[in-house]
Amino acid sequence: MDQPLLEPASPATVAATALTTAVKALDLDTIAAILEHDPSIVNNADAHKKTALTTLCCLEPTVAASLVGQAVDMLLVRGASVNFADGHGDSPLSLATRKAHIALLSRFLAAAKTEGARIDYSALLVAALEPVVRPAQVLGQGRSKLDLSQILEAQQAADDEREPCVKAILKAFELDPAAPLELWKARTASGLSALHLAARALLPATTALLLLHSFPPSLSVRQAGTSVHVLEHTILQLHARLAPRGRRRSAPDALPYATQKVLAAPAVRILSAFGDAVGYAKLFQDSGACAVRSRWLKTMLVAAVGFEAIYRKMTHEPARLIAPFLALVGGLYRDAPQAGSAAWIDAQAGQHCLLPSPELRAHLASLLLHVDTALHVGPAWGHILVAMDAVDAPWLASTFLRDLAGCVAHSATCLLFNLQTDAYEYDDDGLVNVALARLQLLLVLGRDAADLRDVLAPLLALQPLVAGAMPAIRHLQDAPERVLLALLVVQLARQVINADRKAVCEALAKAPRSPSKGTHNVFALAKVLPLPATFVEWLAPHRSALNVLLQSEPTLLGKYLHRDALPLVDLEVKAAYFGATAAERGTDLRLQVNRQAPAALLVEFVVEQVASAAPKECLGEMDVSFLHEPGAGDGPLREFFELVRRYFFDPTAKLDDATSELPPTATARIGQLWLQHARTVASSKAAAGPPLSAFFPLVDQRDNELVLAPHTLASAPTVVDGVPHVRFEELVASSHDRRLFMCLGRLLGLAVRHGMVLGARFPAAFWPLLRGEAVPWSALCGSNAVLRRSLEALLATDVDAAPGELVFETCARVQWSGAMVAAQVELQPNGFATPVTNQNKAAFVRLLAERHACGCPVALAAVRKGFYHVLPPTELAVLRSTELASLVAGPEIIDLAQLQASVAYGRLASPKHPTIVAFWAVVHGLLPGDVEKLLLFWSGSGRPPPFGFAPEHADQVAWSIDVEPFSGHDQQAPLPRAQTCDRKLVLPAYPTAEVLATKLLIALELGALGYDRI
Repeated sequence: MDQPLLEPASPATVAATALTTAVKALDLDTIAAILEHDPSIVNNADAHKKTALTTLCCLEPTVAASLVGQAVDMLLVRGASVNFADGHGDSPLSLATRKAHIALLSRFLAAAKTEGARIDYSALLVAALEPVVRPAQVLGQGRSKLDLSQILEAQQAADDEREPCVKAILKAFELDPAAPLELWKARTASGLSALHLAARALLPATTALLLLHSFPPSLSVRQAGTSVHVLEHTILQLHARLAPRGRRRSAPDALPYATQKVLAAPAVRILSAFGDAVGYAKLFQDSGACAVRSRWLKTMLVAAVGFEAIYRKMTHEPARLIAPFLALVGGLYRDAPQAGSAAWIDAQAGQHCLLPSPELRAHLASLLLHVDTALHVGPAWGHILVAMDAVDAPWLASTFLRDLAGCVAHSATCLLFNLQTDAYEYDDDGLVNVALARLQLLLVLGRDAADLRDVLAPLLALQPLVAGAMPAIRHLQDAPERVLLALLVVQLARQVINADRKAVCEALAKAPRSPSKGTHNVFALAKVLPLPATFVEWLAPHRSALNVLLQSEPTLLGKYLHRDALPLVDLEVKAAYFGATAAERGTDLRLQVNRQAPAALLVEFVVEQVASAAPKECLGEMDVSFLHEPGAGDGPLREFFELVRRYFFDPTAKLDDATSELPPTATARIGQLWLQHARTVASSKAAAGPPLSAFFPLVDQRDNELVLAPHTLASAPTVVDGVPHVRFEELVASSHDRRLFMCLGRLLGLAVRHGMVLGARFPAAFWPLLRGEAVPWSALCGSNAVLRRSLEALLATDVDAAPGELVFETCARVQWSGAMVAAQVELQPNGFATPVTNQNKAAFVRLLAERHACGCPVALAAVRKGFYHVLPPTELAVLRSTELASLVAGPEIIDLAQLQASVAYGRLASPKHPTIVAFWAVVHGLLPGDVEKLLLFWSGSGRPPPFGFAPEHADQVAWSIDVEPFSGHDQQAPLPRAQTCDRKLVLPAYPTAEVLATKLLIALELGALGYDRI
């Protein structure tokens, strides 16, 4: 097929093509001849749509500068216009700008001014910077073979190339009186200004030049932010692409420190230019147009410029603007032992300390007393100042320490009496943290002061103020920490004055540089130092007020109370502390139970869920729901722990007994499906073992007290002379019952944490053993006088006189194949071969006593492990062992009189209502077992609340009774109903007490499972 004929070029185009060809060759004679023949073609486009001037712009800047200059002069003289666009839409002025042809650009700017046309200098600046390739583009997602130094060298070359062009444009702008003032208005298609482009391309000199000519750093683009944010994004993008692949790719230490310095060098130069333009303080703010959000980039800035150099430039700034910088330096010191140590050394700029200058030290001393910096001068700053041990350090002067102590006392006093302060921007938590930070600084700086007692005098003066305020505290407070802080200040002052100075220094040295969230080194110091007995004696009369404060916010108990002051705290407050800390953590343990399933299925499903839960889930709140049963509040929780009490802490519990009356097949099938799901989710990989029913009951009863049940063996015991023998390794090897006992420990801890009474009464020695405390062997014998006398006799006997008669074994019961077997059990590894001697008989006696106290030591270790998953030793330290036993066991007697006096009545009921009078008459005549059923029917738990029924001890929901109308035949009267979630009992208005008694007993016998309506 024939190709269409091209349209022949016009004579003007042919002539223009000849001109541009001569321009490319820099043939001045030919250029002159062509223009002499026809000067009108000087602005015409050639066949490639280029004019003579735009053709010159495409030549390399290094090509024969003198010839290029002569060619430009010849063209301009003949009328060539620098603003005339060629066929591509490029004017010579804009093209020379984009190509960074500085020689042409200078001539074109002068020519444009001569032409009288209005020059858009703002657009020229954007045109000069937009073509620069970004560093992230060079890397190209890892495809580039260039290393970091080559990339940054290329960016430096671009900066050297573009900066003269920008300078020429700015100079022309300054000399042009007709130029508009807003140089920054021109934007790229994506909305970026020239300053954004310079920062994104890492051009330090160009950025500084633009800032010197009043380019606003606060100018923000919708998606990119300000130029500081664009710079930050670019440098962090480079960091992420250079770092090795992995989960910690974006971590600051993912690159070697030497590489970090090379990477951050251009960004540091640019940030320094921003700091000189707007003030360094704005770079270190937490938010703002010029705030650097990356802690790593701010750290590299401090390391490169130096702490003293930056601080010197900040001295004219308000204290609140300097505070974030001080916080960053404190964090840099805190990280010094880790990967940031090199940055800390660089920040000192080779000096022995951060601030060698005396005038800067004096300025810093004034900042330390300012309320706006108190929150940011954290624990690390005290150690930083101690390191500045020059003789003229102002913080070593007693006058400064006294002023600082006065600030602490003032903060505590204002908090105590809720007075207005100059820290108007802080809430209660902020004011408390200000006082704590100042107190920390005072103790660190003043620990070596010779006149420490005089320095702390303002703190001791708070004691009579606190004593005057405490009697007025009779009701729950909205801000109890205000008072507790003042109390802590007085306490810590007493502790420091009475303690050995060396002990104080050691305690401060051991305090972490970075305390965990929600804590402070002051609290750690207050717990480590001994509490003077005189302080406890002074606090004892204020016990009631102290408990009101702690009950107002129970989480404060673990922070503010010294262990020696814990006896002053009521058990109810301690119990509330566990629940409050669980709610504060934000994690929860979610359980779902099918109550209609057979007992063995129900218990196994509970075990699977509880035992497979992550330990951190056990530390938080607990959420229990029953399948196909609505529930809210603590009602399901109470009913769940009633099931736990029935199956896990009852020595008569038999799972197979509970399956005699099977539920419908569909219900059983649902339970099996749920159990299958739990087994799939569970993380345990234990091999299959005996059925679950073989391990129950988990507890045994002895002398009306519970002990852990005998060990269930995974394999048959060895029989020697007709007597079963169980080696210690066989006790340890079975993982099935260890998992069960670990679950038992978790359930025990969950009951304590959530204030649920289990009615489980273990021997007194069981609880210290559970907590790993040292217990005398005689106490482990409990009330068994025969055992105690036998062991005493053994200790008094010379067993070496009859060697080999005793070995480390005892007679104990073990479970095997569903039956209880009496066997000889090793007390320790290789116990059968270890004879008892005078040297080891004390250990033998203790092992025997421990087995008597807890039942099975191996099981106890598993229980302890699960218990600590829920209640770590640090939290459990607020309880004595006797208090722990009391929380688990609960009251022994149900006080019906207190229950009757505490009940609230509904709209139709009253204490004098005939139905209510008859109800209480029936209740007071019930047998103890029926009273438990009543509580179970009414509240979901058969045990009374741990602290009684009185309203002041009510755990969220009070006990209540309402009466509903009924008029009909006695046989048609409905049974009482209960809403266990609300602890609400609804009684029909029965005609006689006999009918009420009959209906109530039927309800207690058949409907005591919670949500049933019979």
